Amino acid sequence: CIICMISAMHGNCLYHFFLLSCLWYLCCLPVVTAGAATTALYYVTLKMARGQEGQLIPAFFHSFKQNLKQATALWVGYLAVGILLVLDLVICLQTSSVFAGAMFAMSTLSLIPVFLIFLFFNRYLVQGIGTSGLKG
Repeated sequence: CIICMISAMHGNCLYHFFLLSCLWYLCCLPVVTAGAATTALYYVTLKMARGQEGQLIPAFFHSFKQNLKQATALWVGYLAVGILLVLDLVICLQTSSVFAGAMFAMSTLSLIPVFLIFLFFNRYLVQGIGTSGLKG
């Protein structure tokens, strides 16, 4: 296998990242579970960076199962906002009035506080996931 030959040259790290990306893609197939899959991916890669790997697949699914409820709730919220923005864009493109363009601009600008809050609290989120993972 080509991946095994490359990973033999560069250590197991490349193989582990390939395996993790495959697990992430499989767990993201039902779009609703993308948040839990991303949390599990992040958790395992942090453990890899700290040299606390252990078994890759059980650690991924343990974190996935542990964070499924909380991460899915957050992800559904992000997904809903994204869908609303896409629908808003479609409406703005179909109507050629100035009001429609202003409405889309205001809905996009209203997301700036959300992103700023996320950036502010991101360091606490990273510390929490890094030490123990999100717990539902």
